[in-house]
Amino acid sequence: MTYQVRVILGGLLAGVLINVVEYINNRVILKNAWAQGIQLLGKPAAFSAGATVMLNISGLLLGIAAVWI
Repeated sequence: MTYQVRVILGGLLAGVLINVVEYINNRVILKNAWAQGIQLLGKPAAFSAGATVMLNISGLLLGIAAVWI
């Protein structure tokens, strides 16, 4: 397996790990704190489907970048 393939696969694995940890942290542990903060700002409490997709994609890209660096 070439270096580039290993970087991509390792980065995707790291990205999945990042997304799982962020889900647990933000949607389970800090759920009430986030809801209060968002309510104080007058914003809708729930993320749109597009925002959720973009956050997951950014987690995967962050994982690839972290492994590459």
